[in-house]
Amino acid sequence: MSQKSLHDFFKVKGPPPRTQSNKSPKSPLIRVRKLSTMLTQKSPESPKRKNSTNGKKLLEQRSTQVHDKANLEDMAILHINSAIDKNNPYEINLNEIYDSPSQFSIESLNDFINYKGSINSLHDISAETIFKAIFVNVFLNPINCEFFNQNELRLIMSILKLSAKSKVIITRLLKWKKPWYRARDINESLKRSNTMDDFPLDEIILHSNENGVFKMIDCDNDIASVLQLMNLRELQDVCKRLKRPHMLVKEKLIDELLAIAKMNRSFFPGAKSPRQQLLSMVSQICGPSIQLSDMTSNIVKRILTLLYPVQTRFEELKDVFWMITEVDMGKRIYPDSAVVYYPVFRNRQHVIDYTEAKSALIDITVAMKFKNWETVKQLSTMAYNKLMSAGNTDKSFAINSRDSNLPSHVRRFTASYIWSKVLMLSIDSPKKDPNYANFVGQFLKNLINYDGVICASAGRCYSELSAIEMKYNKNFDESARLIEKALSEKHLSIVIEAELIERAGKLASKTTGISENWKNLMARLNETRKKKFECTPIENYIEAKKMQAQSETIAKSIWLIDAEENMNSYAQVEILAQSHYMKNGFTKGLHCEGNLPITLCTCAFWNEIYNVSVPGAFICRYQNAPLDLWSSMFIENRQKQIQKRIVALNQLNIEDLCEEMHECYVSHKQNSSLMTPNLFHDSEDIKEIIRCLGLKKVIGLCLVLLNDFYHLSAGFPDLIVWNADTLECKVVEVKGPGDSLSIKQKLWINRLMELGINTEVCYVKAK
Repeated sequence: MSQKSLHDFFKVKGPPPRTQSNKSPKSPLIRVRKLSTMLTQKSPESPKRKNSTNGKKLLEQRSTQVHDKANLEDMAILHINSAIDKNNPYEINLNEIYDSPSQFSIESLNDFINYKGSINSLHDISAETIFKAIFVNVFLNPINCEFFNQNELRLIMSILKLSAKSKVIITRLLKWKKPWYRARDINESLKRSNTMDDFPLDEIILHSNENGVFKMIDCDNDIASVLQLMNLRELQDVCKRLKRPHMLVKEKLIDELLAIAKMNRSFFPGAKSPRQQLLSMVSQICGPSIQLSDMTSNIVKRILTLLYPVQTRFEELKDVFWMITEVDMGKRIYPDSAVVYYPVFRNRQHVIDYTEAKSALIDITVAMKFKNWETVKQLSTMAYNKLMSAGNTDKSFAINSRDSNLPSHVRRFTASYIWSKVLMLSIDSPKKDPNYANFVGQFLKNLINYDGVICASAGRCYSELSAIEMKYNKNFDESARLIEKALSEKHLSIVIEAELIERAGKLASKTTGISENWKNLMARLNETRKKKFECTPIENYIEAKKMQAQSETIAKSIWLIDAEENMNSYAQVEILAQSHYMKNGFTKGLHCEGNLPITLCTCAFWNEIYNVSVPGAFICRYQNAPLDLWSSMFIENRQKQIQKRIVALNQLNIEDLCEEMHECYVSHKQNSSLMTPNLFHDSEDIKEIIRCLGLKKVIGLCLVLLNDFYHLSAGFPDLIVWNADTLECKVVEVKGPGDSLSIKQKLWINRLMELGINTEVCYVKAK
């Protein structure tokens, strides 16, 4: 067995390779120049002690043992034990790394982390997959041990040493949402799935304490929680035996029993008190109940952050587990990117803060989905307080300032960036609840002064605040002042600028409530800038019979499509329009929206998107795109490669382009990439669309998207219709009654018209 020091994970090496290393995964591979400047020791002892001359020497003392055929759990335990024995936390100097990325080479850990080893069988494929991903794979990278203190590492060690049955129970408790679960219910569930035949109660009790893996409910101290675990029939039975009303709803039954729980005095000498009788009955019915301890839950959240740092706000825990399972089973395959991996977290506190903010971001997304505006208000207040506190006290918290030398796609992995997203999301609430407008408006006014702390530009804050002043407060002069201020911002996106100019036009048309000076200024701004955003496409009008909605929950309108031989059909407005065009010279049509340009762009520039090494663009194996794709630096980061690719594409004839892009689509459509796998009814459709568009227009379409993917990944027209025989095609935006073009749709239509692509807006009217 070979022995490696942790310093071997940080070695001096030459310039970063452009392709993934082919070296054997016999040892972890993270290699970094200037180790002593990248890592700053944070030992609790004095920095002047004789044995701490430099970080490099201390790292050499932290040894790990790795060999080819080791059990993965043993390897993870080895790294954790090493970190526990030598508890000297370090801080990764991200600014140093990203300031001079050419001086660093951090090779991919994928070969090692995804080493084809095994873990002890849990006799449950789903549980085994999740346990391996969370508690094993993360700690195969010894650097991840730096993000946990000794007590946390000891708890993780305890989890790894549990029996297979207890490990399965942990994975179940992670996936389930209830706060508490009865042991007998868990046992029944596992028996039905043939996972285990008996519940490891003794082991769970052994690991149930203040710093343990589990937490057991105390019926005497938390009777309310125990009663919530009981079903209606059980509650009725207890109430009946205690001579209480029992033909009630569950909430009323619990109230009755909670009243009894307060009766501590017995009615007769030597008899049990009503409370004692209740506790005895409830304990007999429920038995022991468990949940994961708070410490375990917090550790798991942090581990998931390290495993899957790119988790979106729409992905809850169950979604992440499902994704991990699909990847392990080979049902979901992410692009095999030949890239160099760089760190995005500095230290333990950085990960803790980021994880807390990320949880709030997911919570506010769920709250907004279910229109729980009180929760939205609470979370936005928390976000505001966090940002204000950070801006005043913790300068490292405000790491996403524009003055930072970290790339913008790396600055996203700070708590301040995520808290600002929470706050900016809450801006949508006034559109649902007018009483919330002033609440958010005050946040925005204060945040404008803390632009270095928040993720959104000051222009976005000014724009949202001007909308609130105009729509809710009817303060047109103040709205106009904010528009003028926003338009003077240097970092103003084209979408925000278009919104502001449109609002300036509305203010200029006001006849009352606005002073003459502000009205004239808004008119001048609108007149001088509106040409940039004017959209005058060809318009087409069709009439059809609109069907009566059967349910208020149906968002899309349904229309009658007249067919031959008295056979009628019903469809949404986009399919109605597609049917119309296919009766008027076009043989095929596709309801694609933004999926078409994204798929074409991905096929044309696959290598430039996935196989160019950009520091921090890929940070985990579960990514469908590089992180800098949503930044303004995407093309600049790959300028040479993209320019070379454009030259190569222009040298192709149309048939070669069709074959090349078709081959890329067929080869990668099953990957979880930017492409939409089932976009085309027949893979030959992509060839026909490319032929109809032509080489120059296809390349131009791709470059429009790559130049501003963040804003233009949405807004592309609904349909493309074409005729492969005549090589004609048309891109169509479909609008139903009362619908109008959004700013992003106008931007796309203008870009398409500039490229010479036949584009029109089809308005559908009800007969």
